[in-house]
Amino acid sequence: MYKGKEFNIKILSINWILSFLVILFLIFFYNWYDFKGSSIFVVVTFFINIIYAVKKLIWDTTQPFSFNAVFWFFNLLFLGITPLFQYTVQWFKLRNLVINDTSVIELNLLILLYMLVFSIVYKFSYKNMNKAYMVEIKETKRSTSFLYFLLLLFILFINMYIIGPENMFLRSTRTVGESGGEEVSLLRIILEASLFSACLLLLLNIDYSRTKHYVFKWAVYIFSFLYLLTLIFPTSRARFLIGAIYLGTFLYVRSNTANKKILIIFLIVGFLFVMPILSDIRNVTNAGELLTSFSLDIDYEYFIKGDFSPYAIALATIEYVKIEGLMYGRQMLSNLLFFVPRNIWPEKEYSLGYTIADYYDHVINNMASPLVIEFFVDFGVAGLIIFTAVMALISGRLDRLYWSLAKMDRKYLFNYIYPYVVLIFLFINRGAFMSTFSRLVYLLMGFMMVAPFCFKGFTLLKLNKKSKVKSKQKKLHVSYDGMDKASQKEVESY
Repeated sequence: MYKGKEFNIKILSINWILSFLVILFLIFFYNWYDFKGSSIFVVVTFFINIIYAVKKLIWDTTQPFSFNAVFWFFNLLFLGITPLFQYTVQWFKLRNLVINDTSVIELNLLILLYMLVFSIVYKFSYKNMNKAYMVEIKETKRSTSFLYFLLLLFILFINMYIIGPENMFLRSTRTVGESGGEEVSLLRIILEASLFSACLLLLLNIDYSRTKHYVFKWAVYIFSFLYLLTLIFPTSRARFLIGAIYLGTFLYVRSNTANKKILIIFLIVGFLFVMPILSDIRNVTNAGELLTSFSLDIDYEYFIKGDFSPYAIALATIEYVKIEGLMYGRQMLSNLLFFVPRNIWPEKEYSLGYTIADYYDHVINNMASPLVIEFFVDFGVAGLIIFTAVMALISGRLDRLYWSLAKMDRKYLFNYIYPYVVLIFLFINRGAFMSTFSRLVYLLMGFMMVAPFCFKGFTLLKLNKKSKVKSKQKKLHVSYDGMDKASQKEVESY
């Protein structure tokens, strides 16, 4: 009883602080011309966004990992805390861009609107999921775990043959499959998709080992870890791809953990400690240079450079729109149809980060552009609201579906895909949307490439609230044998 009151007091306190800051902001806004040059006005807008994101991240994320948790973590760190730090030191690193307080305030208001729309629609979507379509998998006989092992060796052999054994551990020495986000080749697609094919095979072996003696189980765990180290060494690929695969695999293995903030903890450690180290050593060309470049010292300038540049790109995009106007769907359409060759579609836009960096003649054009500005650049505020609502609707449904199915005995292909998609969603939030969305497609392709070897067949099922599970061919009956009461309630909730 006491804990409940203490919890309510904490939430009430946060709400009062937010209300105070909003009132303070409105007072400033009402006297706009008197406070227009005041940096206090800008800082207040930062604190409103930061406190709101903290509130949603700590008290409104109830699962160990989810799209919801990723969304609020990104907005807190990349669009709240680090931009405030960048503003205080007056460093928004983008060549030929002059930042003024008015643009910062405009962007912070867009971010606040973005977060409010996501929060409202996500809550509605999560609580009102009337139906869903799922692919139920019919598992093959357990003896085919030997087939999984053969497929894993085949994937490893293909990667070594194409890339070369000497290039499997350092990204800077790779000449195959490491092109920028604009070039889409069949070879690159196969290489990246094969990584996620291997992940599915490893997860199936791990599932099988859980029913065996603990010695065999740990042997499978060790084999899986060593296999990943060989196939995708931490310094061999793009850092976000490394994080998605390693952390995604870990999240699946630990999906039943009681720690509700496990993803948040790993993301904080990853971005504050692991990412700076990988950033320092990603361009080394040999083992000796790797050892000499490795350092645990973290320079504060890391937080105003490339990895935390999305806010600066968003500011630049606002200025770009003022000069060049909105894109009226060209950018979003180009993002979704990234696979169309440019010689067939010459007018296809480049990734937004590339476009903005090139417009301001920045030295580096491989820049990140956050979703909030990707949604804004086509149709302004209206586009921001509509695209955010669609994203929140999908996120809420997927989160609810996964954590409902996780308590049931039956396995769905979605159970294996979800942890990796959640991690890819983090980098989609960071952008650029064109390149990161393509990685999501490669992920799905990778799972589907090996699924026919792993499962006897797939059945499209319709789950609805009336406790009925229907197939397109026939009606299926739900069996409660072996289910605990909590699982039965989840089935009945549909």
